[in-house]
Amino acid sequence: MAKPTRSPRLTLGTVAEFEKATLVAKLAAARRRKRVATGKKVEGRKSHVEKRPEVVALAKPLARKKPKGGKLSLRVVSAELAAQGYLNERGTLLASCVARVATCDRNSQNMSRRSARSISV
Repeated sequence: MAKPTRSPRLTLGTVAEFEKATLVAKLAAARRRKRVATGKKVEGRKSHVEKRPEVVALAKPLARKKPKGGKLSLRVVSAELAAQGYLNERGTLLASCVARVATCDRNSQNMSRRSARSISV
């Protein structure tokens, strides 16, 4: 014989699951509408280009290839930015991964990921 409390719990669980699904669908539709209306990113963290465009503008020329060959390492780029007064929130050097993100071209980065995926598959 089943417990009498089991049936209402199942019903409440089903109702909660339905409410969550409808809420998720509403929020997704609202984000889609706002993205179409504004043409901007609606969710996720802000990129370095959005938060600190001046750092990106300084880092890109530093990371480009030098005319006489070679290019600066990301740590050297980070140290050069620190010398110009651009530090992280804690007042220390920017991490080399931040310098990499700031210096790379977003489209080429996405293309390389796609090509790597197609090669590995």
